[in-house]
Amino acid sequence: MENDEIVEIEQNEFNLKYVKMEPELFLNPNLNKTDCLVFCMIEFKDGEKHCWASNKYIADFLDVSTTTVSTSISRLKEEGYIEEVGFNGRKRILKINPAYKQLKNEHIRKLNGRIKEYLNIINNRLINNSEKEVKPSKDGLMTSDEVVQSDVNNLSGKVRKRYKEDMTAYSPDVQNLYELWMSLGSPIKRHKNGSKANHNALCALKKAVKKFPSDKIGDAMLLYHKVINSAQDYKLNIRAPGHLVGLDEFFGFDKYTLPRIDNKNIAYGIQSWFEECSKGELYMERVYGKHKVEDEQPEITTALKKYWAEYISKEVPHSPGDEDCFRLAAKRFKEFMKKNRNNVALYDNIDVKKLPRDSKYLYEAIISVTEELHKVTPAWLCSDNMFRKRLPIYLIDQGMMDNEYDDIERDQSGLVNQLYDMYGG
Repeated sequence: MENDEIVEIEQNEFNLKYVKMEPELFLNPNLNKTDCLVFCMIEFKDGEKHCWASNKYIADFLDVSTTTVSTSISRLKEEGYIEEVGFNGRKRILKINPAYKQLKNEHIRKLNGRIKEYLNIINNRLINNSEKEVKPSKDGLMTSDEVVQSDVNNLSGKVRKRYKEDMTAYSPDVQNLYELWMSLGSPIKRHKNGSKANHNALCALKKAVKKFPSDKIGDAMLLYHKVINSAQDYKLNIRAPGHLVGLDEFFGFDKYTLPRIDNKNIAYGIQSWFEECSKGELYMERVYGKHKVEDEQPEITTALKKYWAEYISKEVPHSPGDEDCFRLAAKRFKEFMKKNRNNVALYDNIDVKKLPRDSKYLYEAIISVTEELHKVTPAWLCSDNMFRKRLPIYLIDQGMMDNEYDDIERDQSGLVNQLYDMYGG
């Protein structure tokens, strides 16, 4: 790959006829085509004193969804290609990390190592094509020699091994758990009948049910599917080695996967995803989740999302940062109501036992001061401005609350849109 790859794009307001894609991008196995194109758009706009283009602007240009663009931006930041340098109240400001070109040699080294790894696998398979002696396994499980039959491909003459499994030979727990895994759906890997991976999966499952209750294994499977299916909300990347595994590696990585997991990989050092998921959803969210705010009031958080679709937009923001804003807003709303529970008017007008329902007043407070709802972000809900000015003023004006706020400032030209900077920058 000595020459740069050229991707042709029609000319529009970006004033582009083509995008030059650097080797540092397409040599990275953790980036897809959309990630590379989003980087190119940001790089072009960065030449105009950083990139101010919104997710929707880039999404319309590339003909993808805003969620796809948001995911690509998060991945580019994780991989060290771009940096977020500011926020102007409506849009985040991005710039290219000048050090990204240093990543090229590392990706080339990994690519060469992967090619050598594949060649070694092919050589080992050719050497082991001859039939082996039948040997019983130490733990009483079937070995590959006992179940393997060789089929010859008529076109190539190559010998292919097929594993003919007798499912009735396995316990009902193994059969049920196997069916559960195979029914989980995308992006979980399903094993093909007769394959070595399928045979290894059944053997691993048979060992597991001897050590652990079947319901614990089933719960871990369901949680793993939930986590990997929402990888954008966790520190997981289904393209990274060891993150998306099949049932054959759910209870432990194989000898081909382990060398590919370096110390920068979130999967580095763990025994298995079964062991991690068996510790519960709270553990997985705390250790592998991207959220910086704990969901202390889940019922209020859920209600805030429901009211967003009702008051602001049917498309509810769901990035990790947006989720943190909803969680923080729920927490601050509960604290606000608790602090003012002795307010006579508040007590008479609002049922403090139904805070999820009453959280709609956050949105009504916003609507009372602005008609430009397209500018509203989840950060408005958790801002200092909301709980020091907007919400108290709205409740007082509606006669729901006594005016005990001497420090409330009313701005006849509209309340200041000062967002609460929850990430310290």
